Amino acid sequence: MQKLSVTYDFTMDQYEARRMTTSDTSWLVFWLVALFAACIFLSHGRQFWSDEVFDWTVARDPSFHHMLFAWRSGADVGGIFFYLGARAWMRLFGESALALRLFTAFGVWIALAFTWTTARRWFRLEIVAVCLPFCWLTAHSVLRQLMIGRFYGLLLAATAAVVYCYALAAEDLAPNYRLLVAIFATNCLLVGTHPLGVLYSGVILAATLILDATRRTWRPKLYLAAIAGWIILWPYRFTLQASAIVAKPHFWTIAPTGDDLRNAMVFWTDELQWLWAILLVAIIVFSVFQIAKKRTPLEKMHAPSLIVGFALMAVIPLLWFLSLRGTSYFVDRYLLPTIIGAALLQCAAFQYLVPRVRPRWLTSILIVSVAAVAAGSAYSFFNDIHWYREPPHSYTDSLAALLPKNAPIVVERVDIFTEATTTRPDLQLLYLLDWDTVILPESPRGEPSGYHELENWQRAGYHAAAIEPSAQFLTTHSDFWVISDPTELWFDRRVRNNPAFEAEQAGTFRREDSTETIWHVRRIP
Repeated sequence: MQKLSVTYDFTMDQYEARRMTTSDTSWLVFWLVALFAACIFLSHGRQFWSDEVFDWTVARDPSFHHMLFAWRSGADVGGIFFYLGARAWMRLFGESALALRLFTAFGVWIALAFTWTTARRWFRLEIVAVCLPFCWLTAHSVLRQLMIGRFYGLLLAATAAVVYCYALAAEDLAPNYRLLVAIFATNCLLVGTHPLGVLYSGVILAATLILDATRRTWRPKLYLAAIAGWIILWPYRFTLQASAIVAKPHFWTIAPTGDDLRNAMVFWTDELQWLWAILLVAIIVFSVFQIAKKRTPLEKMHAPSLIVGFALMAVIPLLWFLSLRGTSYFVDRYLLPTIIGAALLQCAAFQYLVPRVRPRWLTSILIVSVAAVAAGSAYSFFNDIHWYREPPHSYTDSLAALLPKNAPIVVERVDIFTEATTTRPDLQLLYLLDWDTVILPESPRGEPSGYHELENWQRAGYHAAAIEPSAQFLTTHSDFWVISDPTELWFDRRVRNNPAFEAEQAGTFRREDSTETIWHVRRIP
């Protein structure tokens, strides 16, 4: 087995970087507790969100075989490995919203642990202990996932696992059988977790090819092991076909702007987080004389970390560019794995700019920088805490107090239907399929996606009796209730302006920033 000793000269910095110690373990245990605590704190008082209901419904299906059928039918867009993992997790820890969110938080921590272990192959403990928590806990795109039980925690963890295998392969010109199997398995997990997993798998494979090109090396077995992991796309094809319909005739997203690209590059942090960039510039300015005196070759600047870091960060402008010319997938959670690239690049910058033996003034600047960013992050987090608490538990209780228990209740909004169906099964809630009103230009942009999602639900057998065609319902019912939203069109087009019905307002309630109206509808004799 040939080692790439040419890449490292094993200075004291590099010797310390390659040694995992008990301090590393202590830090990782601390951040596991911290991430779980943040998840519990953010989840307090927040009920199931609509998107969570979709994957929760599939993962907790009483029948394993029916779960597979529902997944293939497009009942939710995630990969099979997420549902298998979430199903096992909920068997151990229960089926509550908090339990599902803790599964996401665990995935975020697994990603941190893999990235930490990867980074420590190249960087000192003090560098990793500052840069990684900064990226994980100041990025709003990561914090949002700690309160959401979706597949993005596992997507982040799987990407980090592939990057770890990349780091191992970067040190070995002839990877052994075990490493090839690990590369296959981690890429399979990544692609089988989310449709965009194939993008991140391909980007890391591209980073491997670029690294090998700089070394004039060709390792076909390594590349084939990664590509072989994409075999999971074959059983995944039915889900992808059913899920693709959700974006017809258009997805809920709109074309991104230049501001969206700028925000994505800093992971949707608040203005206070720019303080870190200012302090980083200060360190560069004060360190420039050191750089001028010592020309560091690329090998000593950790070429593998730079290549994979830039490759992952390149996903942001790439997806932004592609979203300008087709269906936009430029969404914060879809870009979550790029935080790994940002963390590695930040580690590389600080390892290079902050020597192990340094003057006292530079240490003082670092301490002030870390303290200032921590204070700014805490302020930003607690200042925006109200945003994280939507939708609150109280809204479905307020809704139920205004509605009868033994009468059909039509819900116009998909999110209210899924959330209330999950939390208040005592209500006879219905969602009516009416494609003609959904595709009207005045209809909310997300309506076609919601329509297709519930159509897939009905096909999969989830709440099938509560999802029916609008025309059929109006023909067979003469007395019912409606939860109407001012942006929706069904109630106005099919009931309120229909001379066959009369509607009486029965109350209002709020969900986030919108006011919903409850109507009691009767057919005119």
